[in-house]
Amino acid sequence: MALNVLKDIKEAEEKAESEVKAAQLQSKELLKNAQLQAQGMHDDIINKAKEEAKSIMNHAIKEGEDESVPILKVGKEQKNQILDSSKDVFDHAVKIVIERIVSVSGNS
Repeated sequence: MALNVLKDIKEAEEKAESEVKAAQLQSKELLKNAQLQAQGMHDDIINKAKEEAKSIMNHAIKEGEDESVPILKVGKEQKNQILDSSKDVFDHAVKIVIERIVSVSGNS
């Protein structure tokens, strides 16, 4: 009977040791899966943040381009006015020079 009790104790210890090893393996697997899941979630968050940053940047560029159109238009109009007035001044100066040349040549 004592031998049976010892045998039962030994079997219980072996079973407990086997269950502990199985629990340790399961714990390692759960930890590995949790790490993989966390890495996946981290990657998703990073990708979403990059997409959002790209979207914000594109929106800002579009807003800047939209705001620059009227400014560029005004600048172009002002440039054309300056060129036109410069042409008028140049034409007037040429006319004066020609008149002086003609009047000087005519007086010779």
